[in-house]
Amino acid sequence: MLVELFGSHELVVTVKQAIPWGLIVLIPALALTGASGFSIAGNRSGTRIDGKRRRMLVIAGIGLLVLTRRSTCPPAPRSPRSSPWSRRWSCSRARSA
Repeated sequence: MLVELFGSHELVVTVKQAIPWGLIVLIPALALTGASGFSIAGNRSGTRIDGKRRRMLVIAGIGLLVLTRRSTCPPAPRSPRSSPWSRRWSCSRARSA
């Protein structure tokens, strides 16, 4: 966020290009964290543990979707009047004519 506000265009591009490379480390680390949780739970069962397993699968799927989508979609060009807080992504729905 600070790079987008105060950095040059080249620095912003460099940071955004580095994000997918960071995902190469982050995604397996998240998978290992989830796997360790499953192994600690073992064969235990119960309402709370089964609910936790279901929630974790959903959370993992949503997390991967958000991480990969935001890092691979380039920001759409903005008009000079738009604020830095109103960001549109070019991978989102097609703009109406």
